[in-house]
Amino acid sequence: MTEPAPQAEPLARRPRRWRRRLGLGLVAAGAVGGAYLWLGRPSGIEAQAELTLQRVAATAGLALDGRLANLPASKQATIHRSGQADDHGRLQLKATRQQLEQRLLRDPTADGHRALGRFYLAEGHPLAAFAHLQLALQQFPQDAQLRSDFGLALLEAARDEPEAAAAALDAFNEALRLQPGLLEARYNRARALEALGRRAAALDAWRDYAASDPQSDWGAAARDRIAFLERYR
Repeated sequence: MTEPAPQAEPLARRPRRWRRRLGLGLVAAGAVGGAYLWLGRPSGIEAQAELTLQRVAATAGLALDGRLANLPASKQATIHRSGQADDHGRLQLKATRQQLEQRLLRDPTADGHRALGRFYLAEGHPLAAFAHLQLALQQFPQDAQLRSDFGLALLEAARDEPEAAAAALDAFNEALRLQPGLLEARYNRARALEALGRRAAALDAWRDYAASDPQSDWGAAARDRIAFLERYR
C-alpha cells in the first residue's frame, strides 16, 4: 500500500493568502515527486545537474537576492527573470531542470527534491523551489545548507509577498544554529534583515559577513551594502 505524502511543516506568521499559494506549490511538488520520499545517495543525473548549476552560476551568474549553498564561485546577475529573452545559461538550467523532473517521477528521493528545488530557485521560481526544498527538509532536518536554501526560496518569494521575509529569517537563524560558520546563511540573513526593514541589525550582519569573507565578490557586495546603510541610516 502506498504511503501517504508527507505534510509540510507550517510557517510562522503566515497569512492565509500566503498559505494558499504555498499549498499550491506543495501539490505541484507532490505531483512531480510521487507519493513518498526515499532516502538515498544522489544519482548520476543529480551530480551532473549540480555541475551545470555550478558552471552557470560562475559564468552568467544567478539573479538572486542571496546565496545558494555550495556555490563558491557564484555571482549575482540580472538574468533568469520571466519576460526576458532566453540566453545560453537559462536554456541550460531549463533543460537540466526538466531532466531532474523526469528523474523524480521515476525515482522520488529527498536528494532529488533538493536538486530540483535549487534549479527552480536558479530559474526564478521560488514557490516551486520552496515546495521541493521543504519536502527534502523533512528527511534532512539537520542539514544547514538545505535549511539556508529553503530560507532563500522564502526570501525570493518575499519580492512579491513581503511577509515571507520573516519566515526566511527564521530559516537562516536555524541554519546558523546548526552550522554557525555557514557563509551562505550569514549573507542571506543580512538580506532578510534588510527586507524586514531592520536596518541597524542588517548593518551589524553585513559587517560580520564582510569580516568573515573579505576576499570574495560576496564580501565586496557586503561592503557595498555597509556603505549604503551607513550613508542613509
